[in-house]
Amino acid sequence: MNLFVQMAQGVDDETWAHHLHNSDYSRWLRESVKDHATAGEVGAIEKAKDLASAESRSRIIEAIQRHYTTPALESTLQSVEIALSTMKRFSGEILTV
Repeated sequence: MNLFVQMAQGVDDETWAHHLHNSDYSRWLRESVKDHATAGEVGAIEKAKDLASAESRSRIIEAIQRHYTTPALESTLQSVEIALSTMKRFSGEILTV
């Protein structure tokens, strides 16, 4: 996602607006990244036709950073660790039976 943010910050307004109006950003998040929550948030920004390129760019970058920064990743990591711990306990019980 860092690469997306860097590219978004560096692309000219005309190119940004072209992809924005085609809903390319939310489509990419939904279809390629498989992140429907972020895609929905970004899609709402894409539909706000009254936003200037700089404002829509800023809002989309903020949405992506909110979903993909350390706190969000730490929460996901904690969930994975809990699931792995549960699986280990469960598989240990099966092996000892």
